[in-house]
Amino acid sequence: MSSFTIPYVQLGYPHLWEARPIMQQGRPIGEPRFSVNLVLPANPDPRIVEQIKGAIVAAWEAKWPDATKRPPLASLRVPFVWGDTAFPEDPNCRGRWVVLCAAKADSPPQVVEDLNGSGLYTQVVDRAKVYPGCEAHVNVGIYGYDMGPQNRGISAGLNGVILTGRPVNRFDSKPTVAQMASGIADFTPPPLPAGAYEAPPQQAPYQPQQAPQAPYQPQQAPAQAPQYQPQQAPQAPQQPQQPPAQAPQYQPLVASQTPPWDPNAWPQ
Repeated sequence: MSSFTIPYVQLGYPHLWEARPIMQQGRPIGEPRFSVNLVLPANPDPRIVEQIKGAIVAAWEAKWPDATKRPPLASLRVPFVWGDTAFPEDPNCRGRWVVLCAAKADSPPQVVEDLNGSGLYTQVVDRAKVYPGCEAHVNVGIYGYDMGPQNRGISAGLNGVILTGRPVNRFDSKPTVAQMASGIADFTPPPLPAGAYEAPPQQAPYQPQQAPQAPYQPQQAPAQAPQYQPQQAPQAPQQPQQPPAQAPQYQPLVASQTPPWDPNAWPQ
């Protein structure tokens, strides 16, 4: 399957947020799908037309590689149709090529936008930006299918949508925001009638009340307690120191003196 982006198309019958079945004569047919018709400009770029046709031929040859058993392309359903033939009652498709694409209910397409022109795409949150006729770049995948002789052909799968954000005419004839606002600046608003609502007088901004403060009294340092004076024990009256008694001086023995002891008195 070859996938590519078709630039600058308008979205017809967009069902990008909820999968819905195809309605025929007021009756649903087939499984619910996400779907949209891509309406090319009245004078499209020839390269885009050739790319779409070439992708259809490539999908036809890939689905039926045997040329001898390949069904004629003119007998198959294809997603690239001429608006005057496929939608004769829709003036928005008159004289324009239309690509029919869809996605299964379990494969919703991405819907993004580039808000600042920086190339950083974000998911579209406001669903009102997707309306019939809004401009977008749409990525599709072309592939073949064969579910029997009565149900085979080429289909275009819907992969994603990039909104351009350019103000273009809606298909449902509802005015755009720019159209609704055009011309208002040329008029002057009339005066309000008597008794009309008047804005209440402005009140002074709220000022929180502060409690009155007592006059400032400098704080005095607390009185200091008398410093502790250690009590001294009474001293005894000093007594004059007497010189220490001197030991008797040693008197050496004189040889002529007799020893004071009797050596014969020791026990034998």
